[in-house]
Amino acid sequence: MRAEGFCVFDAASQRAVFFICIYGDASSHLLVIEVKAGIGGGVVMKKIIVLIPIILLFVLVVAACTPATTATHNVKYDADNFKLYRRITAINLRTDNVLFEIEGFFSYENEMDGDLSIIMEVGDNEYKRHAVRMTEGTSYVVEQLEASEFSPYSWKIRIYATYPDIDIGR
Repeated sequence: MRAEGFCVFDAASQRAVFFICIYGDASSHLLVIEVKAGIGGGVVMKKIIVLIPIILLFVLVVAACTPATTATHNVKYDADNFKLYRRITAINLRTDNVLFEIEGFFSYENEMDGDLSIIMEVGDNEYKRHAVRMTEGTSYVVEQLEASEFSPYSWKIRIYATYPDIDIGR
């Protein structure tokens, strides 16, 4: 991506027009800012001239977006809006055992207290929240999958509980 810009100033009408063009791989965008000064127009124009570097910095930040950055943003947006079918798998790092798996259209967030908060859409404007305590010895992986069921509200939770063998002597 690249960006170009220029300003046209008409002293007679006390008007300034800024043209900023952003050229991308597949499209281009034109940003036009028109400012007309009234009484005390010199002060306004000085403020506008100060804004030019800020506008150019904004253009450079927007132009610095790579296709990977755009794709990452789009995938995160779709996932947080329950549009991606995913599976989250929690693993005990000490024993290599899978603790649980959750599949469906969900959004998740790591909370400050260490909990993993999972929000699932289970109906039209109906949601369920599941909270899982993640400790130092656990980790999780989130995978994007293809939905195998037709319902956007289908979900599965599988818990793999293991119980230790305890021998109680008599």
